[in-house]
Amino acid sequence: MRRHFQQGRGELVAGLTVGAVGTLLYALTAEPSVSWWDCGEFLSTSHLLQIGHPPGAPLYSLLAHLCMLLAGDETAHVAIFSNMLSAVAGGATGMFLCWSIILLVRRAGYGSNGKGQMGTLLAGVVGGLSYVFCDTAWFSAVESEVYALAMLFPAAVLWSALRWAEERNPRWLWLIALLTGMGFCVHMLSLLALPAVAWLVVAEIIRNKQERQVAADGNDDAPNAGAIGKNTRATGKQGLARTLLFALLFFLIGLTPLLVIPIRANAHPPLNEGDPSNLESFVAYMRRDQYTHAPLYPRLWRIRNESEMAYYGSWCANPATPSFKDNAEFFIRYQLGYMYLRYFMWNFSGRYNDRQGFGTLQNGQFITGYPFLDRMLVGTGKRPPNSCQPSGHHVYFMLPLLLGLLGVFSHWARRKDDRGFVLVLFLVSGVGLSLYLNHPCYEPRERDYAYVLSFYAFAAWIGLGAAATDEWLRKRTKGPWRHLAILCMGVPLMMACQNLNNNNRASRRIPRDVAANYLDNCKPNAIIFTYGDNDTFPFWYLQFVEGRRTDVHIINVNLLASDWQQHQTATRLLRERTPFLPLDGEHRPMGDVWSDILRKNAIGDSALLRPVYFSHYLRDRYGLLFEGHLQQVGFAYEYHPYVCDTLDCELMYANITSSQWSDMEGAYVDETSRRFLATYWSGVISLSENLLSHGDTAGAAMALAKTFNDVPPMLLDDLRIPLRAGQLLILTGEKPLGQSLLQQVRTSCREQLDYYSTIRPAWQAYIPYVLLPLREVEHFFVKNTSSTQ
Repeated sequence: MRRHFQQGRGELVAGLTVGAVGTLLYALTAEPSVSWWDCGEFLSTSHLLQIGHPPGAPLYSLLAHLCMLLAGDETAHVAIFSNMLSAVAGGATGMFLCWSIILLVRRAGYGSNGKGQMGTLLAGVVGGLSYVFCDTAWFSAVESEVYALAMLFPAAVLWSALRWAEERNPRWLWLIALLTGMGFCVHMLSLLALPAVAWLVVAEIIRNKQERQVAADGNDDAPNAGAIGKNTRATGKQGLARTLLFALLFFLIGLTPLLVIPIRANAHPPLNEGDPSNLESFVAYMRRDQYTHAPLYPRLWRIRNESEMAYYGSWCANPATPSFKDNAEFFIRYQLGYMYLRYFMWNFSGRYNDRQGFGTLQNGQFITGYPFLDRMLVGTGKRPPNSCQPSGHHVYFMLPLLLGLLGVFSHWARRKDDRGFVLVLFLVSGVGLSLYLNHPCYEPRERDYAYVLSFYAFAAWIGLGAAATDEWLRKRTKGPWRHLAILCMGVPLMMACQNLNNNNRASRRIPRDVAANYLDNCKPNAIIFTYGDNDTFPFWYLQFVEGRRTDVHIINVNLLASDWQQHQTATRLLRERTPFLPLDGEHRPMGDVWSDILRKNAIGDSALLRPVYFSHYLRDRYGLLFEGHLQQVGFAYEYHPYVCDTLDCELMYANITSSQWSDMEGAYVDETSRRFLATYWSGVISLSENLLSHGDTAGAAMALAKTFNDVPPMLLDDLRIPLRAGQLLILTGEKPLGQSLLQQVRTSCREQLDYYSTIRPAWQAYIPYVLLPLREVEHFFVKNTSSTQ
């Protein structure tokens, strides 16, 4: 094997093919606008080079900003050009994995003596595509999030480390240092690759010393003796010091994008989270001081209320006064088993659905595709019917897992240095990261994206498993049969087909439409208080990117506890001469903070000079504090200083009938989208009932019919909503439409009850959130059979 390995044409084509396939696939399935969670924030901060949440992602913002320039004056196209950055980065990550697998295969001796060249390339393509098509990687590569770009840097670092191991040229180490620094300016995920790089470097140094000793003993036939002699001059103390000095220099050069943060903060952009404009605030920003930091121990560290205490109790015996055994049990069962192994099995075994799991029987559980095993995991081996909205239902029959395990065992028996290289990467980015993150008992969303580097490492083993399969067949078969290893390509292709249903967002604009209708519900120059990411960040996107409803002032109450947000909010409200809200009373969570902020610019009059609104999430959390003062006008709730009705029929009717929605036919509707759409439909039903009670049948019919066409009610999880919609359609004179909807509800209800009846009765007690609404619907049809005929 040559020390100075030069990448051949076959390897180059294989890697570029994987990269091109991944980029094209991601580009074709990318969301055309803003997505949920942090995407709206990243779009807003990148478009105007503003300051996002700590510790920032300045290199991502700069690169995304460059991509956005391609949209020109078409602000509606800014998001898709930004999403393309993730698509290209995701494809390039698969390319580097392909090249890394080819190097690992060659170093391990698969296809030695020039044989098995096609098997080597096959291994790289199978492993690279297995990562490209895996659910977690695909999810991040079709939206404006940092994780696709963040994965590109460790992928390039790991490939560079293998190239250094082949050539022993310090320039590869300097490239690693540069890439690590640059990766840190996107996400700290890049740092997780360093232990694997350190393992390889130390192992190669030890091997180098051993081979130099052999060469010094006069054995000219020793492997790589010539290359060793050539590189001996660079291995002394002087050469080591030079290498380390240049590595430090390149690492610092890689960190230079961090300078963008204080520079832009001093420009005081509208979004300036943490205000890192001086050294003290910049250090606090980089340390993420505004967030609660999880300790390494204890594992049961955040119990805020009785419901969380009960949830901890479902994972360990004694959450109130936990012992070391309780902490260990919680780590093994929940943090390692549920919050890591479940995600791992999603990508390489199968997934039941895309609903967030909280330890429940079927929500977000992994599956295998084998009925006898799935009955132990989700209570049944049958596929859920389409009426269950089974998006995210993937079945791989554990084939990626088995091929990867074959790669683990075959590689372990071959190359001690490299097996440790991949193993350290897998464990540090999996088990090690789980130890560091110390997940609390409740997370607002699934966290599989945090472990994507661990899945990357396992995809490398999948490629090595393909190489082992090829070698085994070549040794035992002749003629065309020796090429049967090409069947390993079926593994990534199966993953692609299975994962397409919930990763194809090409026709989904629901987050943007929800945010637009929210803001359009507000009167001119309004203030809207929001809670959480999904009813804040899409609003920011519309204002800062598309320039829509910039007159509305958005205040996220989650951020109000921080000094910088209090100062920025108070400064803006003072500039706009907005009076405070009368939030008097005791024992009101966040109430004191709101009052302190808004009282600073009080003008001596408690009358509201600007309309004030609450988002739905905020109303759900703090609505009781303002009981009798919140009036629904659509998505939003308007605050009044006097006691008012719970619903403004006239204004809400105007907002509903003027709402704008993109076509949802064929669009992927995820769980978060379904929650927002269910909220919208619940409001329309309340409006229709009020209009009917006041004799306005035509108005009720108009609101129902428009919403029926804009937001098909059968997209929702809870069949009680389309059931009630169908009833109201009949009452308003839309009898054919109402009866058709009721018939769909009845068919879906029977399908689902038949499906859930396959679960053992003892296990049905774990899914009351599904069965109780279904039984209510079935009870209605039993009592009113004639109404659906």
